[in-house]
Amino acid sequence: MLTINSLKDIMDSERYRIVMANSQNEKTDQPSFKKPDFKIFIILLYTSLALTIFRYYGSAEFYS
Repeated sequence: MLTINSLKDIMDSERYRIVMANSQNEKTDQPSFKKPDFKIFIILLYTSLALTIFRYYGSAEFYS
C-alpha cells in the first residue's frame, strides 16, 4: 500500500528525477501531433463513433 511517505521517497529518488527530466526533454523536441499519429487518432475516433451510432440506430427497438 502506498503511503504519503513512500510517495515522497519515490519522488525524491534519483531515478525518478532522471526519468522526469528525460520525459520533459522528449516533449519539447517533438511536435504534439505528427501526421501518422493524427491519422490513427481520426481512425479511432471514427470507429468509436460509428460503433456507437450503429448500436443505437441499428437496433430494432429504435424503429419500433
